[in-house]
Amino acid sequence: METFKVQKTKLEAQVAIRGRKVLRGWFFVVPPVYHVPNSRLLLQLLNESHDYIPLERTKKILLLNKNQIVYVRMDKEKAEDRDPGILQKEVRVTLPTQQELSGTVAVDLPEERRRVLDFLNLNAAFFLLDTRREVYLINKTLIQDVVPLD
Repeated sequence: METFKVQKTKLEAQVAIRGRKVLRGWFFVVPPVYHVPNSRLLLQLLNESHDYIPLERTKKILLLNKNQIVYVRMDKEKAEDRDPGILQKEVRVTLPTQQELSGTVAVDLPEERRRVLDFLNLNAAFFLLDTRREVYLINKTLIQDVVPLD
């Protein structure tokens, strides 16, 4: 019997997990048919219904519980992310570690629902925060608070 195997691409990132140091490793994503920024591919993976995702570290595979991931961080040049034409809102996010991150979120919602509150109440577990140097994929359930800055 022949097994069907899906080709995957590795994306490097750093992962902050509750109660642990930040880990560096590689996530496995399915390459798209058309160009999609790396950060969007990783965001899609994090927002899938599976509770566990693999992270490769020095040739070992860790199976991470997504509910314990505080954030995934990518260097901006590796993330390749930009949303031209989509409303950007400035926010400051406080994490459970008291770390504060400031940046923008892309609010791609109908005009009457473009508040940061509406964005945070979407069903997706993770969202993308674009800072000057890095892109963060943040677990909404582990945020202490968010302050809209504009």
